[in-house]
Amino acid sequence: MKGVDYFETNALVINWTTVCLMLILSIILGLHTVQVDYTAAFVHAPIDQYPLWHNFSDGEKAKEGVYVLMPRGFTEPGNVQKLKRCFYGLKQSRRNFFQHLKKILELFGFISVPDIEPCLFVSDSVICISYVDYTLFFSPREEFIQGAIKKLQQNGWS
Repeated sequence: MKGVDYFETNALVINWTTVCLMLILSIILGLHTVQVDYTAAFVHAPIDQYPLWHNFSDGEKAKEGVYVLMPRGFTEPGNVQKLKRCFYGLKQSRRNFFQHLKKILELFGFISVPDIEPCLFVSDSVICISYVDYTLFFSPREEFIQGAIKKLQQNGWS
């Protein structure tokens, strides 16, 4: 239920004009491009917390979260599972994944300009655009893109 189990569902998406512009620039400037589709993308993102979570007591923090019934064959009467990560089907999964991806890209030196195009990330050698669980990388040299992808893989992304 919105406001109880999740608070924000809006996932930012790239403006198609930006995608077209980057594809045109890749042709004109001879940029290398690589598209990435993350395996089990939403599972990388942690579940978001209640906005006032930091004001909760330890007991309230332990109870807060998203709970699901245990899978068939593993049920225990009176028990449920508390999710630590998002999965496909949760309304907040897309937003949480984008926030997590943004945080990781910024750790690797990418910069975004949220007021202009929040799904466009630029580093010294690579430009990437994000659309839900896909990323398009652009660079004058393919090894720069492979370096960015390798950093993601070293941090558990596949």
